[in-house]
Amino acid sequence: MLKRGFLAKDSVYISYSHKEKQINEYLSVAREVFDIMKEAIEKGKIKEMLKGPVAQQGFKRLT
Repeated sequence: MLKRGFLAKDSVYISYSHKEKQINEYLSVAREVFDIMKEAIEKGKIKEMLKGPVAQQGFKRLT
């Protein structure tokens, strides 16, 4: 997603400030990326197909 211009994570929050063109672009890129992910899973080559490091979980609550 990042290589395609979107900083993404496991959720999306679309608001009225987003224009239809932006939403459609995001959905199009997400479909491309999910197709790539599907291929990686089916071929059993997830780590080999990654273009960067595996994401690490950030801040955790201490309590």
